[in-house]
Amino acid sequence: MEVLALGLEAYLEARKYMVKYGLKPSDSIHAATVEVFGLQAIASEDRDFDKIGIKRLWV
Repeated sequence: MEVLALGLEAYLEARKYMVKYGLKPSDSIHAATVEVFGLQAIASEDRDFDKIGIKRLWV
């Protein structure tokens, strides 16, 4: 596991997810992190990520 530092770009992307998809702030930050850092998937049981096209890994 790696801890990623979030900057302004991630917060602006998170805002986009909140407005466009109605995600909660915490989900929006996670989605923005996936996008900004070019990650391939997210480990989550939260189905909200499905509606924005982020691949989920069930753990």
